[in-house]
This record gives sequence, structure tokens and C-alpha cells, in this order.
Amino acid sequence: MREDDPMATKDPSNLTHAERMAALGRDFANPRVVPACDKELQDIARQWLDVFGFRALVAERHNDTSPPPPPPGVDPGAISQNAAVENKGTGPFSRNGTLNDLIDSYRTHEDSQYRKVRFHTRKFYDHHCKRIIKDHGDVRLADIKGSDFLDWHKQWGGDGSSIARSLMTMLRALFGFGAIKFGDSECERLAVIISKFEFKVRRADRDPLTAEHARAICEKAHEMGRPSIALAQALQFELGLRQKEVIGEWVPITEPGDSTVVNGDLKWMRGLRWEEIDNDFVLRHAASATRSIQEVIVRDLKLAPMVRKEIERLEVRPQSGPVVLSDYTRMPWSAHEFRRVWRMIATAAGVPKNVRNMDSRAGGDEENNSSAEPNETDEIPTDDIRQEDLDLARTSPRH
Repeated sequence: MREDDPMATKDPSNLTHAERMAALGRDFANPRVVPACDKELQDIARQWLDVFGFRALVAERHNDTSPPPPPPGVDPGAISQNAAVENKGTGPFSRNGTLNDLIDSYRTHEDSQYRKVRFHTRKFYDHHCKRIIKDHGDVRLADIKGSDFLDWHKQWGGDGSSIARSLMTMLRALFGFGAIKFGDSECERLAVIISKFEFKVRRADRDPLTAEHARAICEKAHEMGRPSIALAQALQFELGLRQKEVIGEWVPITEPGDSTVVNGDLKWMRGLRWEEIDNDFVLRHAASATRSIQEVIVRDLKLAPMVRKEIERLEVRPQSGPVVLSDYTRMPWSAHEFRRVWRMIATAAGVPKNVRNMDSRAGGDEENNSSAEPNETDEIPTDDIRQEDLDLARTSPRH
């Protein structure tokens, strides 16, 4: 792009496609237009990869089984005379590369979507990658056929299995990464093949969590000496909040973001804090990155009778710090321990086992219309951080 070009003063990321093409066209007679085109193609590939990986994540969350469009292909007739057209495959995985090699690159490459997502999402990806490595890691990409995907899907549970669908979604993301980042011909081939399949998942036979359930859990939690579970349940149900938005999450201290709550090599982030509730009893909380509608969650607690009741039960309302603390450790709950104790209390309160804490938002939305966002699927890999990872479990009696 010439220095006297008016487009040169604009941020390249804000240019439209037409403006980019026009800028390149004005340099048609200059040889530097070739590396300029290369840079544009690299930027487009990186953007495509980001969207492809994000689509896999949100499709998993919202139970969307529709296949994504295949990555952009390359017409062999358009390859320049300088290209090695005699090669049957191009890219680092095209000849002897295995799924192990692809997964290793996906986990370590600086431009991979894996490096950009949050800690617990990476744990979710790791959980699936470990299964793929265990079952088929040594398979060469060049040897994989479309029929193999059907066999693997059946091996992992077949039609209706959420695990099988999740693993196939992980494969789609892996092949998309190899195709876009490296232009690998085998990844391109497999990305196109797997995009043709639609792997359905059977919806879990679950009932919604009702206001009656929520009230019963709150009362039983107090009876069992766990008022923090009652407060969390009221906040989730009446305010339409996700579990993670209420209790927060423990992540390695090396993860991005500041925290005032630290325990060893872990820090607590993203949960509700008392300083987010103003004197008018209005909550303003920074939204999860997966919420696409709003950046700040705003809720008027004066319109939430269950929440008001739980806060009024507190001897002293704190002015700062996490809202929900374990009743025994006085530190924020780990997700695993919170779910375990919540289930114990819910069962004691007569709540059916096919009603889960993750359904709290759906119930609150239905009865109080406090949130119009769709329900999400909890990400619960088997290697989630547990309470013992916080060195706190010994102070929390188990029943």
C-alpha cells in the first residue's frame, strides 16, 4: 500500500474487503504487492481459524449438531508454476503425520485457538484430545477415510451420545487448524469429509428446576448447615446466572487476569463480589466471555425475593470479597465440590436426580423472565480442579 494512499492512514483491521482489494489493486505494478497479498491471506486464514474454533465451542454449548462449512479449498488449476504441483500432498502432516502430531501442534502453536481460550475450556479440550490420542493417536492422517469417522463415532457411543459428538467436534477443530494454519492437504481433505457428517446427540432426560425446587434446596441447605449453597441457589435461579458466574472458578495463578483471592498456585476469578452490589441493591457484574448479548450483567436484587431473603439471613453483609464462600473453609468453592454438596442437599430436599444445578438458569428464566439467553451445557471434564487441589477438603466434612 502506497504511503500516499488515503487507506494507509486507516487501521488495516477496519478495512472492508472492497477497500483491501482496492488498495492492493493500486499497487498492481509494484512487486511488493505480492508479499502484501501474502500478508492478507495469512490474516484471513488466522481470522477463519479463530471463527472456526469459536464455532466448535459455541456449537458444543448450544447443542447445535449442524456441520460447519468446509475450509476454503484451493483450485489445483490456480496453483502457480512455481508450486510443487508434482507433490501428492503438502504440509507438515501430509505424508507421515499422525493424529498425535496434529494434536501436539494444536496444543503448542502460538496461533492455535487452544492457546486463546480460558483454562477450564482448555481442560475440556485436553480431556477430548487425550481420548483421541489413546484410541487413534498413532493413525496417519493420510490413512484416514470417511468410513473411519463412522467407525470411531460408533466406538465412542454412536448416535445419541454426547461424548461421541464432542469427540467428532474436536476432530473437526483439529483438521480445521491444520488446514488453515499450515495449508496441510490431508487436513484440508479430512476437514471437508468430516464436515459432510451430522452427528446427532440425544437430549438428556432432564426436568427443569422449578421455584418449588429452588426454595426446597434453600431451606434444606440451612437445615444441613450450608447457607452458602442456599445463597448460590437463590442467585442462580432468580437472577438467571450461570454457576460459574455465581461461585467463580479457581485457575492457575499463571493464567491472565488479576485476583485478590489466592491459594497456593491457584487464584479465584469471575465470581460475584459484594462490591458489585450498590446501595440501591443493584448488581453489576462483568459478563462471561461466552455471553454475546451484554458485556455487563445488571440485576435489580429488590425484584428477587429469594435472594433478598438469603442476604437478610446473613449476620453481617460484607462490603467486599466473594459473595459465595464455603461454609467450612471460608474460601470460594471449587466447582467439583460445589456440585457434589449441591446434589447431596437437593436429594435430601426431594429434588429428582434428573434435575441438575445447571438447570437453575432455565428455571429462573421461565418463571421470572430475568434472562432471555439460551441454556448452556456444563463443561465437566474428569480432570476438573477439585477441592483437594485447594488443600481445603480436609476441613469440609463429607456425608
